Amino acid sequence: MINSATKILYIRKQIRGPFWKRWPKYIRDWYKFHHLEGFFRGSLNTQFEVDEMGINKFLKMTSKQLTEYDAIFLHYSCYLNSIAETDYENKVLSSEKALTDLLEKNSGIFKKVPSVLLLSDDSPEFMLADRILDKFELVFKREPLRDRDQYNISESNKEKIRPTVLSCYLVPATRLNYQKINPADYGHATPSDNHQYDASFVGTHTSELRETVVKQLINSNVNFHGGLQEKKYPVPENLSYPRIPMKKFWEISRNSKINLVLDGNGIYTYRHWEIWGLCCFMLCSSTIKQIELPFEVEENKHYIAFDKPKKLPDMISGLINEPEKITRIASAGRKLFEREYNFTRHGKFIEKHLQEIF
Repeated sequence: MINSATKILYIRKQIRGPFWKRWPKYIRDWYKFHHLEGFFRGSLNTQFEVDEMGINKFLKMTSKQLTEYDAIFLHYSCYLNSIAETDYENKVLSSEKALTDLLEKNSGIFKKVPSVLLLSDDSPEFMLADRILDKFELVFKREPLRDRDQYNISESNKEKIRPTVLSCYLVPATRLNYQKINPADYGHATPSDNHQYDASFVGTHTSELRETVVKQLINSNVNFHGGLQEKKYPVPENLSYPRIPMKKFWEISRNSKINLVLDGNGIYTYRHWEIWGLCCFMLCSSTIKQIELPFEVEENKHYIAFDKPKKLPDMISGLINEPEKITRIASAGRKLFEREYNFTRHGKFIEKHLQEIF
């Protein structure tokens, strides 16, 4: 039986770079529950007594020290300090190589305490090999594919996968406030009634879809605002948009009748949370239906989905003439945000699944 006295050892991801750059980031990431795994970490802390440490300190622990914990949570990037690949294929191979090395050299450690793997990669397709997954009792993965058969792993390992989700920058959760922070206090509770634009999208150029959609709308009759910022791919000059403060991005979203949410490095992005939290209308890629979240979202209730970018101008032109529908979906998205972006609620979700291995 697990409870608030259950002790969890969380092995955090490694940060690359020289000492003087790494440690400020470690301190920031320890204090703030943000980025890809921030919501998961904060949620874990609401239900359990959690100690976070790096892999080097972990490997120096004695058997007696280790058995003081009830479970080990291992971030998949906890052992990648010498690996610099960033493309998808090499990232999988690098993670597998590093974790194989770690698990083989320290197999006795992971036999002493139940172990859980955290995969916080952006891509829903990202999955490690059976030889890694076999070592763990559970695997929490950010927004996994609903169709587990798309993963080339054993049936027993498919059954270990549980969904989690990335954090939201609208909610400034820290070590000091995560237990009492209320998402209803952030963003906007009601839809905006003052729109400057029919539609908008501002984001980094991390997928071909984003370039296709922005180009389509810039060249249409839609009153579109936005563009792309260079990151993964170069940005054509006519699609370029300057870097702006986050609060300016939120202001643009509130000033838009329709907010486009487009696949980036992954399907589920920070923008999904933000648009719901800002009580704005979401028009997103239909790929959202391919992934599993730790809560249910419904098409035509929390969002409208599109399949073909070339149809977007006509789709947007039709939607802006349905103000009641825009208001209804924006309001439903806000209710979803208030209910589900809750550290205690997600912590209980994690606890429920952790019960399965005790």
